[in-house]
Amino acid sequence: DTDRVGGDFTFSYYGHDMSRDFKFDSNYLNVNTNPKLGPVYTDQNYPGFFIFDHLRRYVMNAFEPNLNLVVNTNKVKQTFNVGMRFMTMDMFIRSDQSTCEKTDIINGVCHMPPYVLSKTPNNNQEMFNNYTAVWLSDKIELFDSKLAITPGIRYTFLNYNNKEPEKHDFSVWTSKKQRQNEWSPALNIGYKPMENWIWYANYRRSFIPPQHTMVGITRTNYNQIFNEIEVGQRYSYKNLLSFNTNYFVIFANRYYAGGYSPQPVNARSQGVELELYYAPIRGLQFHVAYTYIDARITSNADDIAYYFTGIVNKPFDIKGKRLPYVSPNQFIFDMMYTYKHTTFGISSYFYSRAYSSMLNQAKSQTVCLPLNPEYTGGLEYGCNSVGLLPLYFVLNVQVSSVLWQSGRHKITGSLQINNLFNMKYYFRGIGTSPTGREPAPGRSITAYLNYEF
Repeated sequence: DTDRVGGDFTFSYYGHDMSRDFKFDSNYLNVNTNPKLGPVYTDQNYPGFFIFDHLRRYVMNAFEPNLNLVVNTNKVKQTFNVGMRFMTMDMFIRSDQSTCEKTDIINGVCHMPPYVLSKTPNNNQEMFNNYTAVWLSDKIELFDSKLAITPGIRYTFLNYNNKEPEKHDFSVWTSKKQRQNEWSPALNIGYKPMENWIWYANYRRSFIPPQHTMVGITRTNYNQIFNEIEVGQRYSYKNLLSFNTNYFVIFANRYYAGGYSPQPVNARSQGVELELYYAPIRGLQFHVAYTYIDARITSNADDIAYYFTGIVNKPFDIKGKRLPYVSPNQFIFDMMYTYKHTTFGISSYFYSRAYSSMLNQAKSQTVCLPLNPEYTGGLEYGCNSVGLLPLYFVLNVQVSSVLWQSGRHKITGSLQINNLFNMKYYFRGIGTSPTGREPAPGRSITAYLNYEF
């Protein structure tokens, strides 16, 4: 009986063979502009300056069978989902290097020699990784689908095989194998006391597997675990009103501290989300949203004091510090009005100030210092920049209209202005620009005209 038992089965294959070539030089962690403090980031004419040419090839193959099965009785409807995914990722990594020697400097300008293969073993690797994930979930609907309970489980097998040469002549290679397996349970509960109102509670466990990179300071050899919980409700009234509220909390275990601590940390991110859609009259719609986020370190962890000598001159515990790049207060406001053949729209975004480092220092400071090239992929000098990300407010406006129409012939046009008030703000990051600031786009104007015939 297909009314009681039904479903579908799919089998998917996907893959790619992709090559990438990217470069960076030995100044990429340096934002120093004062020659009295050390090498300045614009100086490329000194013995030892080098450019890395990273050659990468990624070969990925994967297949995924997936079964959905619906079993419907008079009182209970169940939707089973069972599947698995197997994926292989083979990565071939080679690094060429061009290094400025004394003999390459003529009249104060270095004439970079041709690239040669880097003889550093860990700059030339082959990785043969695969993972297998299997999952099962069961959506149970009761009381004419007013109550839905969906437990689920996912288990992931990670197999890493990293090959790199033991010697600089590449005559002997060694293999390093790593196994990481994780359970990822989940539970979703939804209850509809009335047709247009739903309450929900969700839980999910997820993880980020070990991350490998050629710059050792950002390498992890452990799983980062996340337990996510959210509780909320959604209410709608006809096509006039929709109001959503949501509380969320994410517990992070063994969270990568971004170089601020030699060991992983625990963290908690929690907050509330409020969202309203309102259409008071035909053609007019408002959208307002607000999010508050409190994201902090919850475990004791000492900082790496050496990287911040000159800003903080003694070790300290980063427990209780806010996570960087997280704006505690975020607002969104949109409005759209359509009259006859013309539509006018406004969209705006506000993000409050945020710290750019786990130091949680508001004052903008930059310190530069020698680095250990064995730990930083060959870099001998770098800088740390701390301070606040500024608050920013962006307002965009757009108007579009059908200017002329006759039968199937039509002329439409639109005018859009992004960042109407030309607000100046910036992002912060490593290796982006002096003092670690990367400017965001200013005001831009786009005019569009289209003729259909």
